[in-house]
Amino acid sequence: MQSTHNDRVREMMKGFGQDCPEKPTVADVATRILRFRLLLEEVLEFGEAAGIAVFVRDDFVHCLKELKEPVPLSMDKLVFSSFSEPNLVEMADSIADISVVNEGSAIAFGLPMSELQETVDRNNLLKIQTGSKCPETGKFLKSPNHPKPDFAKVLRDHGWEG
Repeated sequence: MQSTHNDRVREMMKGFGQDCPEKPTVADVATRILRFRLLLEEVLEFGEAAGIAVFVRDDFVHCLKELKEPVPLSMDKLVFSSFSEPNLVEMADSIADISVVNEGSAIAFGLPMSELQETVDRNNLLKIQTGSKCPETGKFLKSPNHPKPDFAKVLRDHGWEG
């Protein structure tokens, strides 16, 4: 069962003329780029509202200048720094927008978000028993033998044939 949040986002997407497939599917490249850009835009807006700047590491920038092909950006190539006072109202706005864009991304790919979220929530709760906290980032890490959530089963249960 999908949430009323899902229903409202689906209505908005249909109003914008966006595809809302009924079963899990990989959308075309234009849709994938759109969803990535929207998510990234909202996350960067959160960073700004939280007073956090993100920079690409100097050594990675140097490497990029010599490359002819695009290189995927990853967390280990980024540096984070506080640059201003946080604005809680703007943080709340961006977090709500992230939720809308995230739900819209799930809809654009026909994903059963509530079931996927339940799957990841159950899996994350297992980390409490066996995981540990990274002292550098504060992120809670899963143990090496931590089971992966079975997202493929959830997708197959909803008609995905991949």
